[in-house]
Amino acid sequence: MAGEIAMTMQDLQFRTLTELLSFDHPRIDRFKLELAKIDSSLPDNLPGIDQLPRVAQERAVDFLLQSACFPSNMLSIELGRAGLLVMPKAWLVSQLREAIARNGLLADDWAYRRLLEVVCKIDLNLVRELVEFGIDSSNEDIRDAAADCREDLAAT
Repeated sequence: MAGEIAMTMQDLQFRTLTELLSFDHPRIDRFKLELAKIDSSLPDNLPGIDQLPRVAQERAVDFLLQSACFPSNMLSIELGRAGLLVMPKAWLVSQLREAIARNGLLADDWAYRRLLEVVCKIDLNLVRELVEFGIDSSNEDIRDAAADCREDLAAT
């Protein structure tokens, strides 16, 4: 249509973790509590995650990926995304492939779409890998999501 603005996943804007945590909401309280269960320093120091023991790192990345990809509640999704995005980027990229596989994010079309949305803010090469996986999926909805993302990538 004339006058329409084409948007891609890369155009999505996410609120920052600082902004989200400034609100008073039971979901935010639960989010902080779940992070504190993993390691007491995490609610205030996600950027320092790479200094924690390996098991705590994995649990935190798993929790944030699950929060970013599985819920239908937008605040939960935003908290997961924002938590991932404050982590050291190179370190996070080195962790994501295993965490994605561990959490079953490639089997559900809703989770797969949310995963593509957040990973496009982290590492485009990984997005391309995820798209190639999705194109070959036996799940038609995942194939459709991968095709949509491939079009988005071509548009940038």
